[in-house]
Amino acid sequence: MRGLWLSILLLLSASAGARAGDIPPPFTAVYNVQRGLFTVAQTRVAFSRPSDGHYRYRSRSEASGLAALFRDAEVHERSEGLIVERGLRPLRYTYRRTGDEARAGELRFYWEDGQVVNDVGGHPWRLDIPPGTRDRVVGSLQLMHDLSAGERELSYHVADGGRLRTYHFRVDGRERLDTGLGELQTLRVVRTDADGDGRTVLWCAPSLHYLAVRIEHSDPEEGDYVMTLKELKGLPATDEHR
Repeated sequence: MRGLWLSILLLLSASAGARAGDIPPPFTAVYNVQRGLFTVAQTRVAFSRPSDGHYRYRSRSEASGLAALFRDAEVHERSEGLIVERGLRPLRYTYRRTGDEARAGELRFYWEDGQVVNDVGGHPWRLDIPPGTRDRVVGSLQLMHDLSAGERELSYHVADGGRLRTYHFRVDGRERLDTGLGELQTLRVVRTDADGDGRTVLWCAPSLHYLAVRIEHSDPEEGDYVMTLKELKGLPATDEHR
């Protein structure tokens, strides 16, 4: 299950050089996570703006279906920070996992010093970061912002596990997709991992502010997973490419 959680958290990850785009309005989305024919988890994400110029993004993942019979665990994450011209700038990220392998951690971003300070599992570390570095949950919102700005080739930096991970995104075409919200026009986006053999394909709907409605992840170590949008609240559709 640990590999599953990591896959979910890294499926959507933030660029340093995007043009100004649109930050989506507040919303809540629920995804089912499947492995093969079985639904093994559910992930709920919620984006809000608690005050002017600030954001809060929360993610909760929990085992479901047959997986819940063997592992009673939840993963809670929160990213808080600033809304800036080029997207989202995290200031604080927290992580909490319940169950047999309970764990908690926190990251604090010190942009004046160009560093992030983390304490996960009693093992603190300090890491130099370039501008545009994100935590591993807010990247999904940054991707929505960058796609709305017309970006089609992106390099992403994510502070995670005591090191800086790099991901590359490339728009691979358009595709109409049947979803829980009906048939939608989507951009097919391919993500490759510069540090491994993982590959992720996202289908992002322009009419939903480029929210990902389907995500397929393949990794020789973690296995294959599929996330599909099940519910969506508070994110009004636009007329673009519906």
